[in-house]
Amino acid sequence: MDYEALAREFIDLRSASQSIRIERETAKMMKGELFVLMYLRKYNGVAYPKDLSKAMAATTARVAVVLNHLEAKKLITRQNDPNDSRQTIINITDSGQAEIEAALKKILSHVTRFFEALGEEDAKEYLRLQKKIAQIEDQML
Repeated sequence: MDYEALAREFIDLRSASQSIRIERETAKMMKGELFVLMYLRKYNGVAYPKDLSKAMAATTARVAVVLNHLEAKKLITRQNDPNDSRQTIINITDSGQAEIEAALKKILSHVTRFFEALGEEDAKEYLRLQKKIAQIEDQML
């Protein structure tokens, strides 16, 4: 098996994937403001900036910029941690919750159509491979 040839094909495919709508939409959701809102949704609407920084693999400065934008849009609030005055707690607002639900509805609709077009067998195989890739990535870190 020529794994290097496969790697080259993969790289070519990944560079072309930016033109694939489902790749763009999911990539958008995995960074920036949508990522923060998704993270807050996952963790009951509450997080610390340092946790967001780690989850995003981003600097605390980058996270601060994102949080400033979300706060200006009234999608999150910040409050001092009553147990540790050096820490800030990030909370999702009702507007933030509505924003992420609308984004999820949109992406779920698109992904559902994508899986329908793939067909049951290929959709399941795609997910199986994505899970395996995530496991391998975790082991390689």
